[in-house]
Amino acid sequence: MKMKTIQNEHYKKLCSAIASYCSEEEAANCFAAMKDASYDDENKTSVYEFDPDMEVLKLDDFSQILGAAHHKAIKSKYPDERGLQQHTPSAVDAVCIDENNNWYLIEFKNQKIDSKVLGSVKKKMLSSLWLLFHTYSLSGNGMDDITKFAREKVTYILVCSRAKNRSDAMLIHQKEEKGEHYTPNSLYGYIDYYFKDVYVYTEAELRSFIAKFR
Repeated sequence: MKMKTIQNEHYKKLCSAIASYCSEEEAANCFAAMKDASYDDENKTSVYEFDPDMEVLKLDDFSQILGAAHHKAIKSKYPDERGLQQHTPSAVDAVCIDENNNWYLIEFKNQKIDSKVLGSVKKKMLSSLWLLFHTYSLSGNGMDDITKFAREKVTYILVCSRAKNRSDAMLIHQKEEKGEHYTPNSLYGYIDYYFKDVYVYTEAELRSFIAKFR
């Protein structure tokens, strides 16, 4: 099946912001299929291996580019300092924007979702928001009120392996059947505070999400 591409003006604006900060080759490497974005280096497998597939921004790859560029600039600004360390912002695996300018930050976890994993997820949530809006400001597309925008337009989706999260997968399925989403208790506090919504999918729900995405 042909990979779905996102053609709306809002996503293209984000692509332009990324391209304005990178070389042409670097920018091209920041975009890939959802399958590739979900790849687990440690276990050599993708969390999402279905069709349809969809092109997304691999924000964690862009973070590496931004971190390296910032480190180079700091070394140039402080040439006499030794041992300067590169800071690379933590970032989610994938970002997409729909035709109504709703932003989706997607993080894949090919492991059991426990308190330790959710702790790492929380760190990436806020770091990813900063990274996106910082990049927008660098490209001349800054927003007047980024907190208001995030609360109204940005959703965080944690996609976990169904096989490794059987009990959570059942809860997710039950919620989705009622037209609702499953949110772990420790993540509820982020809804309407940092994000419009925060919830968990398995690869099955992500497949439906991609099929309906416009």
